[in-house]
Amino acid sequence: MVMLRSVPDEDQVMALSILTVFVSALAFAPAPAIVSAIVDSACLVWDTSCGATGECSLYNSTKFRTIFHLIPAVFVFICVLCDVVVFWYSRNSELFDECPEDLQKRRGCSEEDQPLRSAAYDEAKV
Repeated sequence: MVMLRSVPDEDQVMALSILTVFVSALAFAPAPAIVSAIVDSACLVWDTSCGATGECSLYNSTKFRTIFHLIPAVFVFICVLCDVVVFWYSRNSELFDECPEDLQKRRGCSEEDQPLRSAAYDEAKV
């Protein structure tokens, strides 16, 4: 929401495209390597053939279960904390340019009740 409101209308498609590229490169590409490293950390017996280490033959099931459930739980907890912070800071923001009618009736519109906008948004409107 912040990115879309801080970028002029004609540049929003490019901003979303760049965001998608960065998310794909920094999140989706290294994910299989990270997961395989986490799974391999629970290995007890490695298969070796021709002097090279191969696949895992035996896993420590307790450690595997703990790691396989604890790591995603930690990431979900961090995401929930981030959602709470975003909710806390955006609770007073308005999505429209006008002050809502119920606020006008209760206390009138003040400067702090107006929606948050960046200078780039105001310049794009001119």
